[in-house]
Amino acid sequence: DKKLDFNIFDIITDKWKKENFHSEILKFLLENYEVFFNNFLELINIKNKEEYLNAEITNEEARIDILIKSEKKAIIVENKINWAPDQNEQLARYYEKIKNGHNGEQEREVEKIVYIVPSKDKNPDAQTFGEYEKEIKDRLEKIISFDGSKNDLVYCLEKSRDKLKENLENTKNNFDSEDFNKLFFINHYIEILKRTGVGDMSEVELNFFKEIMEKYKTDKDIFKKINYIAEMCSNNNLAKILNDYFISKLGMNNCGYNKEEGSYSCQYWLDYNKDKKENAFSITIHSYKISKVHLTLWDNNENINNILKTVIKKEAEYLIKEGLTDAGIIFNIPDEEDKLLDLVSKLKKAFDEFCNS
Repeated sequence: DKKLDFNIFDIITDKWKKENFHSEILKFLLENYEVFFNNFLELINIKNKEEYLNAEITNEEARIDILIKSEKKAIIVENKINWAPDQNEQLARYYEKIKNGHNGEQEREVEKIVYIVPSKDKNPDAQTFGEYEKEIKDRLEKIISFDGSKNDLVYCLEKSRDKLKENLENTKNNFDSEDFNKLFFINHYIEILKRTGVGDMSEVELNFFKEIMEKYKTDKDIFKKINYIAEMCSNNNLAKILNDYFISKLGMNNCGYNKEEGSYSCQYWLDYNKDKKENAFSITIHSYKISKVHLTLWDNNENINNILKTVIKKEAEYLIKEGLTDAGIIFNIPDEEDKLLDLVSKLKKAFDEFCNS
């Protein structure tokens, strides 16, 4: 359920951005995972799933991205996940070929024409229907790859994935099983789908807005706060907001903006030998636009281990375990906010005690 540390599809560089890739992946899943196949038929409103029990699934037959064929019926799947435009009378040509038979194929009733898009704003071009406008529109099912609703392709995949999880739990998490391989594959593909194309998050945004309104409906300043959040996001001002927040929360000093890194930073600085000004500690929090902050420790001798050994003995074990080096530690906000605030408070206390001793 969390973001993956790496994605297997990223290893094959930019291939996942190509339209054919998605068609091949979907064909593979439809052919090899019955639960997903049935969930997909449900998603596109197929009333009689039994019709497709022994269906044949092809890629690029008659140049159709995915074609699902039963003995008498067919489902045309046109993949526009990467915003590809419609070719001249494209859906009309596909519909006619399947309806009338092509290259020796038998005639089949086209039950559905599925149009997979990255956003609700992507619609078939008017010219794509040709002379079959009414027939195609009557059969058309527009499916959004990801908009956070229960009618998108990602939800269909997640529902299918959850069945795999259930199967794995029943078999005591057998990682060598076929179910585990499918789970791995689907998880990685879901993540790719969520960042393919522009994506439409309107459903997610709407649900979030309703949740906020319900939770804070008695707050007289609720709309001021909502506007503030909107302004923060639209101006990419998150780094400064985070910086100001840590200053107010931890009593640190503002260090300003680093244009090269695109980060703000705040610092807690202590001289531990006032007669020799070169002896000093600092704790610095660097805030970025991506809800990520970077904690670094420094002394004038640039010797982190010296700080750990002489000043923050209690916290040293935790910091070493977390991988503290001269480069510091990264915290994800808000997930690790409490962890960061607690640690910095302990470090400040340890520095203060050392300097006053």
